[in-house]
Amino acid sequence: TGVFTLARLFVDRSHWGWKLFSGLIGIAAGWILLDAGAVTRTLAFGWTVVFLLGIQGIIMGIIQLIEAFRGGGWGPGIIGGISLLFGFLLLANTWAAALVLPWVLGVFLIVGGIFAMGVRSELAQPGLQFVSEQTYTQLFTIHASLMLFLFIIPILAGFGNYLVPLMIGAPDMAFPRINALSFWMLPLAGILMLSGFLTPGGAAQAGWTSYPPLAGPAFSGTGEDLWLLAVTLVGTSSILGGINFLVTIFKMRAPGMSLFRMPIMVWTVLVTSVLVLMATPVFTSAVIMLFIDRNYGGHFFDPANGGIAVLRQNIFWFYSHPAVYIMVLPAMGILSEGLPVFSRQPNFGYKAFVFTTAAIGA
Repeated sequence: TGVFTLARLFVDRSHWGWKLFSGLIGIAAGWILLDAGAVTRTLAFGWTVVFLLGIQGIIMGIIQLIEAFRGGGWGPGIIGGISLLFGFLLLANTWAAALVLPWVLGVFLIVGGIFAMGVRSELAQPGLQFVSEQTYTQLFTIHASLMLFLFIIPILAGFGNYLVPLMIGAPDMAFPRINALSFWMLPLAGILMLSGFLTPGGAAQAGWTSYPPLAGPAFSGTGEDLWLLAVTLVGTSSILGGINFLVTIFKMRAPGMSLFRMPIMVWTVLVTSVLVLMATPVFTSAVIMLFIDRNYGGHFFDPANGGIAVLRQNIFWFYSHPAVYIMVLPAMGILSEGLPVFSRQPNFGYKAFVFTTAAIGA
C-alpha cells in the first residue's frame, strides 16, 4: 500500500503531502513486517507495526474522503470510510494507543514550548517588543492549557495504559474501545483549542483558570468557547480513562495477585483514577456551566442576575488541588519501579508506601 500510494503521486498530485507521508509510513510498516526476526525478538516492534498501519489507514481514509467531497464519486468515499475504520480498529489496541500517545502529546508540548518562548521573550524587557497585549494573553493562556491539560496529565496516563496491563497480567485494558475513544478526544481537543487563533477575536485569553467575569462574553470571544469545548473533551477523556483503569485493576488481575502483591506503580494509578473520578466531573461541570452562561443565557456566575462569580473559583480549586496529585502520583509510581532496578535493592516499606499513597488520595 505504501508503494501504491507513492505511485499515485505521479498520476494525481493533489494532496501530495498526505500521499507522500502515507506512502512512506506504509513502506516503513511493510519493511518491519517483512523483518520477521525483529518482530519476534521484541513485542514493541509488533505494536509499532500496528501503530504505523493504523496511522496510514487513517491518513489514506482522510485522503479518499477529501477526494470524494471534491467530486470523486462513491468509490473514494467507500474506500476512505473503510480505511478510517481499519485505522481506528488498529489504534483501538491498548499498546498501539499507548505508543502513539507520546507522539501526539509531544506535538502539543512543542507548540506550548514555542508559546512559552514568546511569553518569556516579551517579558525580557519592559513594554511591548514583539506582540500586542491581546496576543500576549492568548499565548500564556494556551501555553498553560496545552502543558497541563494536553501534556502533563495525559502523558502519565499513557504510561499507565502501557504498563498496568503488563504488570497485573491482563491481556488488555478492560474496555479497549473506550480506551481508544479517550485517546482520540485528546488530539481533537488540541485542535479545537488551537483553532481559536483563527477566529476573529483570537484564542482564549482568560488564563488557564478561566475565571468570570474575564471569561464571560463581555471580555472573551469565540476562542473562549472553543477552549471550553476542548477542556470538556479533555475532562471526559480523563473520566473514561479513570473508569477503565479501575475496572482493569480490580477485575483483570492475574490469578493469585492480591491487592498487596500489585506493583507500586499500579497502586499509584489506582489512587490517581479514584481522584480523577471524584474531582474531574466537578471541574467539567463547571466548564459546561460557564459555556451555558456564555451561549445559552445562563447566570451561574453572573452576580447581576443572581449568580455567584466566586462559585467558579471554588469549583475550579475543588479539582485543581487533587489535580496536583493526579499529576505527581503516576510519576512517583514510575520512580518507585525504576529505583529498585538500578539500585539492585528491593523497595523498602512496601505497605507503608501503599498506605501513604492511599492517604494522599484521601
